Amino acid sequence: LTTQALHHISHIDRILSGHSSHILIIGRSGVGKRDSTTLASYMLGYDLFSPNVWRDYGIKQFKADIKVAVYNAGIQGKQTVFLVEDFQIMSEGFVEILNSLISSGEAPGLYCQEELESLLISVKERCREEGKGQSPYNFFVNQVKKFLHVVLCMDSQHPKFLLRCESNPALYSLCTILYFGEWGEDSLKQIPILMNDLTDLFHNGERSELTESNGAESEGERKSVNEEPIQY
Repeated sequence: LTTQALHHISHIDRILSGHSSHILIIGRSGVGKRDSTTLASYMLGYDLFSPNVWRDYGIKQFKADIKVAVYNAGIQGKQTVFLVEDFQIMSEGFVEILNSLISSGEAPGLYCQEELESLLISVKERCREEGKGQSPYNFFVNQVKKFLHVVLCMDSQHPKFLLRCESNPALYSLCTILYFGEWGEDSLKQIPILMNDLTDLFHNGERSELTESNGAESEGERKSVNEEPIQY
């Protein structure tokens, strides 16, 4: 990893280590926003979720993906990162849902009454033990606020960037903003060296496998030569 990439990862790591922490990463495509978030999440042992979008991906599918992350954080009490990049925002309603999650730990219309009742049944026992007099629903929402971390990656050159920020104030008022600039000259010089190291590592691995394979074949040949001839 380059020094600049390590700085990005360390900043994300420090922010995600806190409760109720969310990040808005601003930068052009290709500056390591997703990779840095992924590495920092796994270093911390957090579960990482991100939408897998396709052509007909809409609000219904987005809510289904969010429910998985919310269940992981609110019901199972696991540190959870929900990563969204601007190319995954197929509708402005996506950003509105994220804005609600960031600001209040809940999103209007995310669950129907039957789904919500089913969720709260599974959290009632923990609520009695840890809730300090809270209702099961408030306990669930507080768990989401505590364990769910939204990381939104956006390009400031995107035509809807300013509109999205103005329409969803939680993105800049409740998120820590990180700006990822272009790769520096030192980083660009380090990349060919790192690529050469990876190439050498790959070739050394190939040679090691080839040596082991040849050794196994030679051993097999020796065994076949030393075997007693079959008498007929």
